[in-house]
Amino acid sequence: MRSAINPSNIGSNYPSAWPIVEPARRLHYTETTPSLSAAKECRPMPVLKPLVKADIRALYRLRVRSDQETFVGPNGLTMAQAPFEPGSEIFGIWEGETAVGLLAIIDFSHPQADLQDGDDPNSLYIWRLLIDADHQKRGYGTLALNHAKKMMHDKSLPALYIAAVDKAGSAIPLYEREGFCRTGRIVEGETELIWRP
Repeated sequence: MRSAINPSNIGSNYPSAWPIVEPARRLHYTETTPSLSAAKECRPMPVLKPLVKADIRALYRLRVRSDQETFVGPNGLTMAQAPFEPGSEIFGIWEGETAVGLLAIIDFSHPQADLQDGDDPNSLYIWRLLIDADHQKRGYGTLALNHAKKMMHDKSLPALYIAAVDKAGSAIPLYEREGFCRTGRIVEGETELIWRP
């Protein structure tokens, strides 16, 4: 049987004063430890899903604040126009079972895309981006922009465009924070911005 090691039976090659190591302390939950029910509620991870028939009503009901109503068309109009916009795709922005926004994209490289003078035929265009008034300032707009950037990359397109009303309360500051730059072009009364990787 082995004896416990202590400095007296090791020999003179080892230090005579070994450091004292205290045993690991166990952590105990006390009454001051917050309970799990008091912990911050976890929200589901937001996702973008292609539009399907079952989602139309939930997305139709979304609204921006009253002071933003002139900044973006309503979702009902976007969903009605999409079948007549070649190269368009619509995505619902969801947090769990809750619809929080809508992203509509047009692929200007689509062979039948309805381009206006000055549109870049080798690009992706964010046609509409609407985040519901009750869900703004929570990162959903950034999530949608990143989704559009990934789509642009996946399609091997060099540019992503968006246009917005240039008034107080518009989303232009968000777009500029996310790397979009003004092109100097006005499209149907809106300021055009571009993003390139």
